[in-house]
Amino acid sequence: MKLKHIFTIAASLTFLQALPIYIAMVKPEFKDLLLADAFGKKIDMTKELGIMFDSFMLVVGLLYSGIAFAMIGARSISDLTAKKRVSFLFFVIAGFSALPDLISSIKGEPTAPLPVILMNVAVIGLLFYGSQKAVE
Repeated sequence: MKLKHIFTIAASLTFLQALPIYIAMVKPEFKDLLLADAFGKKIDMTKELGIMFDSFMLVVGLLYSGIAFAMIGARSISDLTAKKRVSFLFFVIAGFSALPDLISSIKGEPTAPLPVILMNVAVIGLLFYGSQKAVE
């Protein structure tokens, strides 16, 4: 599989992983639904907690968007060795972004929704494959 295609698919999945955050930033009822789904119950949202959570969503959403755009930009690298190295570095970034969900699930604490976790696993697998066996 070509690295250009791997980066395109990984960037699309990375953007989709943050889609619930983007929606929650503009639809407060969706944010409440996400929080209730994550914690298993409705939590009391104070003004300070709301500000903190909104800031967290903004940071995570923009971080995932930045990574997706960096993957799209990496498609233009022409040297195969450099492109494979960049794929490995994206694999490391995606792996570290998956660690909080892994640790939380082991501890029995709330995690991201299952589709988001599965997309992250797919991105990690694609990027690792790209760093090892991809062509062009």
